[in-house]
Amino acid sequence: MRWTVISSDALIFFPAVLYFIIVHYNQPSRSRKTDLAWHITLLLLNPCLILIDHGHFQYNCISLGFTVAAVAAILSGKDLVGSVLYCLALNHKQ
Repeated sequence: MRWTVISSDALIFFPAVLYFIIVHYNQPSRSRKTDLAWHITLLLLNPCLILIDHGHFQYNCISLGFTVAAVAAILSGKDLVGSVLYCLALNHKQ
């Protein structure tokens, strides 16, 4: 069961975080490229997510991944994709 949680992280949460970082750093006001590795590390290696999701098999990173991807889609001007992703995040555990 732990492998299913890790694989859901690898399939949904990690790409969503990378998409968010790409969208965040492509904005004209963001010029500091040295913080890129720190932001990716802080988002992907969050101890709270690792302990709760991987210790209790909660699959929260699926909902968080959809939410992060929705925010990134809205920031990049793709409102319809962002709303679909946010609806998926809300309805994931229902």
